[in-house]
Amino acid sequence: MIIIILIKKINYTKEEGTFVEWIIKEKEKIDDSTNKILVMQKELKELEQEEEKSQHSFNSAYFTIHLFPMGNFQFNPKEIDLLFKILKINDINLIDHVKYMFKSSIIPVINCYPDEITEEGFANGNEEYKGDKNFINIYNIRKQLFEHKIHKVKI
Repeated sequence: MIIIILIKKINYTKEEGTFVEWIIKEKEKIDDSTNKILVMQKELKELEQEEEKSQHSFNSAYFTIHLFPMGNFQFNPKEIDLLFKILKINDINLIDHVKYMFKSSIIPVINCYPDEITEEGFANGNEEYKGDKNFINIYNIRKQLFEHKIHKVKI
């Protein structure tokens, strides 16, 4: 019995490495993830600065949406499907609800932290933030908005 246990431990160490090696690999993963987040933060800061220089003014012919926690954005009504694609909103009821709000001149609020957006409103606000995964979600949305010229505006 003891020999079997020792053989299992030896095989595990050969295949998976020692505990110290595992700790080192985990630290490298964390460092890698941290560096990626820092690069994204820098990119977002530069993007915000570039957009501030442009100073896009409020346009009443455009639709306005509040994307929490990023702020208010305006876009041409013809690009509404693009916005839903960027936000990965697939729920038909939510899409209809948001479209109704736009047509009624109401500014909808969308919390962009969750992976899947299923409701209009702030939801649980900042409590929706669960870590790096949510930050990456915000990063991807913000970058796509900028690339598609859906600009942040001050109301």
